[in-house]
This record gives sequence, structure tokens and C-alpha cells, in this order.
Amino acid sequence: MRTEAVDYRIFFYLLWYITYILYPSWALPISTLGRFLVFSGLTIYFLISGFLLTRFLSAASKGLWIKTPLPKPTKQTWNDIRLIVICAIALGLHIYPLKFPVMILGDEPAHLLGGLGIYMFIDKGWQNIFGYPVQSISWIVGVTLLIMVIHPKGGRIFKDLLRRSSVTTASPFFIFITIPLLVAYFFLLRDLPYHQLLVRYPPVSKILYLLSYLLGGITPAGPRIIQTAFYITGAIYLYRIIILFRDRDVALLGASIYLFSPLVFYFASLAELACGVVFFIIIISFYFLRSLKNNSLRDIIITSLLLSTGFLYKRDIMLMIFICIAYLLYRKPEEARTYLPMLVLSIVPVVPWLIIGGFFSLRNYEFTPSHLASLDILSSYFLMIPLQSSWVIFIIFTASIFYFLFGKKDDLRLFLLLVFVSYYILYVADATVRIHRFSMAFYPTISVFIAIFIKDAALTIRWRHSFKFIFLVLLSYLITISTIHNVPPMEKTFVTYKDINSRYFPVDKAMEWVRDNVREGEKILILRVASSIFYRDKYGIDKDKIIDFWYDLSKFSTPEKLRLFCKENNISYIMFSYGEAYPVDKRAKIIEYLKENPEKDFTEITTYNMDDNYIHIYRINDLS
Repeated sequence: MRTEAVDYRIFFYLLWYITYILYPSWALPISTLGRFLVFSGLTIYFLISGFLLTRFLSAASKGLWIKTPLPKPTKQTWNDIRLIVICAIALGLHIYPLKFPVMILGDEPAHLLGGLGIYMFIDKGWQNIFGYPVQSISWIVGVTLLIMVIHPKGGRIFKDLLRRSSVTTASPFFIFITIPLLVAYFFLLRDLPYHQLLVRYPPVSKILYLLSYLLGGITPAGPRIIQTAFYITGAIYLYRIIILFRDRDVALLGASIYLFSPLVFYFASLAELACGVVFFIIIISFYFLRSLKNNSLRDIIITSLLLSTGFLYKRDIMLMIFICIAYLLYRKPEEARTYLPMLVLSIVPVVPWLIIGGFFSLRNYEFTPSHLASLDILSSYFLMIPLQSSWVIFIIFTASIFYFLFGKKDDLRLFLLLVFVSYYILYVADATVRIHRFSMAFYPTISVFIAIFIKDAALTIRWRHSFKFIFLVLLSYLITISTIHNVPPMEKTFVTYKDINSRYFPVDKAMEWVRDNVREGEKILILRVASSIFYRDKYGIDKDKIIDFWYDLSKFSTPEKLRLFCKENNISYIMFSYGEAYPVDKRAKIIEYLKENPEKDFTEITTYNMDDNYIHIYRINDLS
């Protein structure tokens, strides 16, 4: 008899080997021998894990089958047309922000570089061999796979391929054939240059961004569209979570609040990882809660797979593993013997990355217990909600918490409250505090609590249209404050369309100038433009022409140090940013000196601006 293990096992294998072996997580700043030992260790680790996975899942879940075909439209689908309309409105409102240049501050420039180096390696090799861009074959492969999944006949072929592949991967002959191929792959990439970005974040986001470059070339729109897709899909799954326990009116309101909360709305059009993090929190919650409600083995296995994938997207998702285990032991201890081992499977890919990240990542979470003892720090994220979504949302959410605490408890709100509290403690206790995008993890809970509170409050009003009226007023209010109208004390940054030009710098045009004007043998020093590497690769600029410093400019703390650096490195030009969106701080005082140019060491060549944000390019005069 075929088992669910045969069907799902291939997805676990693919996740492990794509994110650790095919994606060069082993390409660390160590010797070639050291890389080979890491590569071999990872291969052996996953072979053993695969063997144990097969034995466990085969015994645990007989007679179930993965559902691959897309569901057919039903009457219930048409009942959800309102959600489709609201999602379409949200999607449409994000088309315009996608076109803007890459931010020069924050994490967007760094995230966009994820996968970019690998894309450049693939594209260069492909063009050297075949003479045309790699996008052509990428679209052929992508469309073929999409047809296979969507078309009924293709779906059957795809399902049969999965079945055969999952059986084949357990064959000793398959392992015998695969090992020489893996060794050949290692020797092909053994000298791949190391970059911190390879291990700054786990691989899944970088692989997704790599795919966007393979399909659309080097453009910030591709990765931004991925985050917008996470944003829309997260709302759909939040809707589905609520439907497990409440009616469709509550589900629609909850999804709408999530979609148009100003903080969430703002990050949905940036290539930051925040929308993806929230998506994984939501979709993991959906399958986990549905598995508990329906006693579904398939859903708990999908939960385990999503926990692994989410962690390999961003390490924050690791917390969901402990949340699910804790809630399982609390809510259904009698099922723990069956479900718990399946959840523990998600830890298999976590262990290697914790080791790799612990040694080589620039950023690891630092738990600081003293933060939990400080009322000021402990309350910081909660008091940031008015800055992100207005006093109206903050007050309603606070009221909904009291309503829950003194009212009837249910799995939906109890689990999401556990998610809220767990992530709240994680971010408050971290060494880096008061980061707005971290608050994104709270908004599924905020949205659900407010939706249920409003629905129950509306039921106490005798007017039968009261809920619809409140729904429309709240939705209109949220759309307004997330797009065009600033309501104090909200930070104006989160009003996406208000003064949108004032947040961006014309780096695109400035880097075009570098491509066209910095000649062979000349160099340009770029200061406070974190997106310079992205545009360098986009325009095919020789990396030897550029020396850049993004944030800390202490190396140039005085004019004398700046002159000496330029002289020693044969710098011909200087590019720097200056504007309201990125004020000069104590680390970058030299920018004020450059702007004023009191000793006329530089001649201004050109200046680009978007509103009051400028990119200046100077030629350096004779410094001898």
C-alpha cells in the first residue's frame, strides 16, 4: 500500500538538498578541504535524516495522499468573491510603489543582493555557452512546470512523477548514482567566492529572489512582487483560519484589517522579508489549527514542512516550532504521541543552519533578560502600535484583549494570542529593540481580535445592518490612512502614497552615469548609498571601479582622512547621498563637509534628485 510518507517525503528531500547543497550554504570562508568536509557532512546528515524520515512517516500515516490538483470552483468559492475583490484592490494599490528605486537605507538593499551573485554567475556562464540571456530558458521551464501543475493531465503526470521520485529516492541504486553527481557539483563550485550575504540570512528568500532575476532580469520589481504575493496570500490564509472557527463576515473583516493596516500595507511593496515572515506565521497557524480541529495527519505533516521552510526563509519562524509543540501539549496531550514526532521533523534542517549561522552570520539574536525587567522596554512594541496604525486601531485592539480575557475562550484567539506574546517576548528581549518591521508578526493577532470584537459588539446592536456599516467605515478609514492621509501620532512613512517621492533617492540614474562616464582605470568612492552594489550588477559596471561605504563612515571622520584615502586608492570621483529621508548622523559628519566643499577640493559634475533627496557626484581635484 502506498503511504503519505512516499508522497511528502520528496518535498522534505527537495527542501533539504536545494537549500543546503544546491544552494551553496557550504561555501564558507574556509579552505577547499574544509568546504568539502562541510559539504560531505551535510550530505551524510540529510541521507541519515531521509532514512529516518521514511521509516517514521511510513509507519505513521498510511492510506493518505497529497492533494496536488487545484480545487474546482464551487458555490462556496463564489461566496468568497468579496475577499477576491478586496485582495484585488490591495494588489492594485501596490503596483505604483513597485517602480521606485531601491531604498538606500534599511535592509531592502541587502535582501536584494540575496541570490544576485549566484544569478550573475549563472547568467555569465549561460551567455558564454549559448550566447543569449538565461531568461529565455527560464520562462520555457517555468511555463512548462506551471502547465504541468494546473492542467488536469499535467497534474496527473506531476503526481505520478512525485510518486515515482519519492520511491526512487529510497533506492540504494539512486544514492549510488547521486553521490558522484554531488561530488562533481562540489568540484564545479568549490572556488565560489565567499560573501557574507550567503549566510547573512537562510537560503529560501535568496532562492526566491534568484528565481525572480532568472525570470525578469535584475530589477527590484521582481523581489518586491514576491513580497506582495506573500502579503496577499497571507490575507487569504488568515481568512481561511478565521473560517475554521467563525463565519465569513468575521473572516472578511479580519483579512481586510490585515491587508490595510498601514504598517503591513507599507512593507508589502518593499523587498524586505517582513511580509514573508508573517505569511509563514499565518499559513503554519492555519494548517496546525486545522490539524487539531480535524485530527488530520496530513495537515500536521504539512505544518512540519512549512515550519522547516519558514525557518529557512528567516530564523524568526523557529519560534513557531516551540509555539506549536507547546499548544499541542496543552490542547491535545492525548494526540502528542502521534503528532509530536511529526513536528520535531521540522528541526532537521534547523540544526545545520544554527551551526553555520552561529559561526559565520553577522547577526544572531541575543536574548537579554534585563529587557523584560524594564517597563519602558517591555512596553515599547505595544506602544508602537499607535505609531503604526493610529489610536483608533490601538484602542479597539486593547478593548478586544479585555473582551477576550473576561469572555469565552476559543482555539483561534488563544493560539494567536500565544503567537503574539511569544514573538513579543522574542523581539523585546533581543539586543535590537524598537524595529517597526518586527511588529508585523503581531498583526494577524491584532486583525483577528479586532474582527471578532467588532462582530460580537455589532450583534448587541438591534440594527441588522450595524456590522456592515461598521465594516465599511473601518475599511474606508484603514484604506485612507494607509495610502494618503496621515493621522497623528502615526509615522508619515507608513502612509504609503503621501509624499512618496520624498523617501527615495535617484540611485538608478546616478549609477547609469557611473556606467557611462567612469572610464577604465578610474575609481569612484560611493558614500551612504547601500543600493550601489545592486545597480552595479544591474548595469554591468566593473566592480574594480567602485569602492563603497554604506553606513559607518568613520574611516573618513575628517577631511584629512578623506583626502588621504582618495589619494592612496587613486579615487577620481565621489558619489554621496544627501537629503531629508536620510539625515546626516554622527557617523557621517563628513557628508556635511562634502556638501559644503569649503576648500574646493571637488568639482561638482552632476546632481540627481527626487524631491529633497539628492545624489551628488564630484570629481576630485588634484590632492597632491
